[in-house]
Amino acid sequence: MRITLLVIAMILAVSHATASTTSTGISRDFNPAISANGLILYSSGSLGETDEHEHEGEHSPEEGLRIQETELQLSANVDPYSKAVLTFAMHGSSAFELEEGYLQTRRLPAHLGLKVGRFLWDFGKHNQYHSHQFPFVEKPHAWEELLGEHGLAGEALQMNWLSPLPWFAELSATAFPLNHSVYGEHAEAPENHWGKSLHLAQLFETGKCSTLELGGSWLSGPVAHEHEEEIEEGDREFLGFDATWKWIGSRANAKQLEIQGEWIRRSDRLGEEDITGSGWYLSSRAKVSRRFWIGARYDSFHSPSHEDESGEHEHSGESSTIALSLAFVASEFQAWRMDLMKRAVGEGTYPAIRLQANFTIGSHPAHRY
Repeated sequence: MRITLLVIAMILAVSHATASTTSTGISRDFNPAISANGLILYSSGSLGETDEHEHEGEHSPEEGLRIQETELQLSANVDPYSKAVLTFAMHGSSAFELEEGYLQTRRLPAHLGLKVGRFLWDFGKHNQYHSHQFPFVEKPHAWEELLGEHGLAGEALQMNWLSPLPWFAELSATAFPLNHSVYGEHAEAPENHWGKSLHLAQLFETGKCSTLELGGSWLSGPVAHEHEEEIEEGDREFLGFDATWKWIGSRANAKQLEIQGEWIRRSDRLGEEDITGSGWYLSSRAKVSRRFWIGARYDSFHSPSHEDESGEHEHSGESSTIALSLAFVASEFQAWRMDLMKRAVGEGTYPAIRLQANFTIGSHPAHRY
């Protein structure tokens, strides 16, 4: 009996060693977790974007069936003191580009954390989502127009501080060199200038099965606009507030409910002129059965308006969008979603349909709460 137990123990030891090493004797314990995500999209209807941006040389989303995005992510603990993440994204069928690549420290004293590299900045809630994490197929209209196609992201240095308060309260301070990733195609970032931002997130328990998250964000930096073949320099400022309430039942395959709202404003101060734009959204999503989710969102966008010295506004406009969503979530690795949308721009309304397949293969880290 003892000999049998000894043989079994030796086999288990050899199996464990074989599983964690290669034929060369090099350990595989430090290999990164690798995952890939794919988004396949069918679009019908342009939501009026073709007419709205025709003069700017922009294009509406391609109608028909296409590859929306492919994402490859590698993540691993570098050592007990830090972790690293590399995320490559291909939009459509173009070349891969580095979307995120950063090093994040762990176990710093005084509840501090340091993050350096290229990443999505802590500004509100929606700006921190990758495309496959969007609660709906498309982001709210104001987030596309005011924050840019890829949101507020780029090379930066970020310091986080987790407060000792009895509830979760984290303050993030970010410094970043200014470039087109912040200002898009129609505004320039003065050379050799840095921007700065602050973000506060607080999470409260509102019951045994529910939480409330409240956040505030601020970002500022110099900006330059070309006007009548002259460059005017000024300051750009973003301000945002967000709130998210979540309820998750306590039973297996329990129903869930999430209500989320967010407001942002972008202001450019150029001499005596203010150029401001703002937007907000309110959304609700519910898990109504084991594999089905339903959702609804209303978002409003006030396009940038110009205010001259007399206080009169020029070139201002408004639009609003309603989205209804039905999702079949087969597992945490696969989801199929249909969004019915209608956008009102001025006196016109533009309906659209979005059908999306979302799949992930490999070991993917958990998403933000």
